[in-house]
Amino acid sequence: IAPQMIERIDIPDREGWRRILEVAKKGFRDGLFSKVVMSRSSRLRLDRSDTWLFWLSKLLEYREESYIFAIKSPDGHCFLGRSPERLLAWKEGVFQVDAIAGTRRRGASPDSDQSVSKELQLSTKDLIEHRFVSHYVASLLKSLHFQFEKIDDEKLLQLTHVQHLRTRFQGKLTPQCDAFELLKYL
Repeated sequence: IAPQMIERIDIPDREGWRRILEVAKKGFRDGLFSKVVMSRSSRLRLDRSDTWLFWLSKLLEYREESYIFAIKSPDGHCFLGRSPERLLAWKEGVFQVDAIAGTRRRGASPDSDQSVSKELQLSTKDLIEHRFVSHYVASLLKSLHFQFEKIDDEKLLQLTHVQHLRTRFQGKLTPQCDAFELLKYL
């Protein structure tokens, strides 16, 4: 049985969100920003304190390409979620990093889905946004002197409800910059 929500606090609240949005707009007008990713958090107080496993099991029910995380503190707070973006994976000295940007909802029918996919792949705005993130990741990897290649360059990642543009980078870790060091930079 799903726990019941007693209280929800959004940080920032609606007015705070509007203020931050205005600051971001001004930053763009003043040339301070090239890209901004805005987010907020929601804190929920539930009628039961042991619900993190319930929510984790709900996240595990989705059968799509994504990564689930859950971190529980000793005081009972839990941070959990699901993301299609893999920050870093490594095995036997080879790493992979995802750059995901550019999003559209899935279409209601196969024909509309195909149309929406094509629109995403041809959208100047979404391609600029995706390439900004992709170039940032490539520049970071170059600055750390990694040998790497792009795989799945600007490919569609289609999930249940949305689709994204994804570029995946793959390369070899070095003694000078191992996986944990790379994770710190990412």
